[in-house]
Amino acid sequence: MNKRLISIFSVVLSFALIAGCTVSVANDTNSTTVQQNSMQSDNMSVATSTTDSSASTTVPISCPNNTTTTAGSTVTNKPATTKTVTTTKPAPSVSHLTPLSTASYYGLSQLGKLPNGNNMKTVYAQLVTAVEQSQPTTQVEVPVTKDELLKVFYYYRADYPQHFWCGNSIRYTTIDNKVADFTLTYTMSGDALRTAKTKFDKAVTALLQKASSGRNEYERELIIHDELAKNTTYQMTNHAYTAYGALVEKKAVCEGYSRAFQYVLYQAGIPCLFVVGTSVNPSTGKPESHGWNIAKIDGHYYHVDTTWDDTDNAEVPVMYPYFNVTTAQISEDHTINQKDNYPLPNCTATAANYHVKNGTRLSAYSVQTVADVLKRSQNGAHFYAVNGSSHFTAWVAENHRAIATAMGIVSGSRRSTFTLGKEVVLRIVPQ
Repeated sequence: MNKRLISIFSVVLSFALIAGCTVSVANDTNSTTVQQNSMQSDNMSVATSTTDSSASTTVPISCPNNTTTTAGSTVTNKPATTKTVTTTKPAPSVSHLTPLSTASYYGLSQLGKLPNGNNMKTVYAQLVTAVEQSQPTTQVEVPVTKDELLKVFYYYRADYPQHFWCGNSIRYTTIDNKVADFTLTYTMSGDALRTAKTKFDKAVTALLQKASSGRNEYERELIIHDELAKNTTYQMTNHAYTAYGALVEKKAVCEGYSRAFQYVLYQAGIPCLFVVGTSVNPSTGKPESHGWNIAKIDGHYYHVDTTWDDTDNAEVPVMYPYFNVTTAQISEDHTINQKDNYPLPNCTATAANYHVKNGTRLSAYSVQTVADVLKRSQNGAHFYAVNGSSHFTAWVAENHRAIATAMGIVSGSRRSTFTLGKEVVLRIVPQ
């Protein structure tokens, strides 16, 4: 009789926004230092241990703010046999909006393309059930390796922002190199969880009520984006990395913004992915770990960074330089960590880009075009300057008088600008 090899491992996914975080991985015989980024948000630390030597590392959470000063104004930018997956109770829905089916979640669809995909989808379904029932330990029903289990856990976590109480670690036992069971951790339970779920569903429904006024996917996405940016403060709390933090507490860091955006889009019937990478802090010029989304609008994929579109400025609370942009555009100051995400679509469409949609993406400027846009705006017009915001604002300064005249302002006028990336919010009003 062959001796069966039984091992117990614990993997902790710690999602902290620190570029290049260093994490120790220890076991009985050796210790290795690695750097790795995570699916689940920002950076992932993986601590693997046997029962004799446990090394579980948690990385401090941080996502420093970036500040851009513009023409007399300051704008703050802050920089996881096949079963059908079901939920234990219906998710909140509003009027004519049809929530996205959990069976069509992106990560789940990617698992189905892998060599052991059917078994991995079965384990994915077990993870969903385990979290919804707050099960501590679950027996794995089909053969999967530890690496396959971890991939399933990553994909599940990336797919399920609504499971905000699921902890960031998974412990598992292997027998003959196959996973026998896994154990999850939870941040809430009992009455506290029931209360939190009620508050969460209420917040989601309230936002969906507003989004339901949109006539199409683009308009509903825009409403959700704007409401999150206007009503969420970039702040660290115990739930800052979760959709609960953004939607209920109204305080979150980039992962919380992204998770909330993802789930409310789900409930509005719009597919949405979670993306992990880094972004360049314009204040320091240094890359920092970051998370954002890819949304599927009218059949095409677009990158969306709600966190960076939130200015936390009372006069201009939300801007749109990162609303429905291509992979090439987002890559100007964001870097996708390819090895730590599920396979991501290449976003090339431009039709649903905010500035393309509104005719305000400009590579060349004319007095009449700018004046016409300003006349249609109530509180300043948003322009995207392909050649850079400083190039556009310099041109505006030179042509201020001509623009005001074309707007019908015959007396004196005053001008103000707010910039974020390549976007400029321009106001020219009578003095």
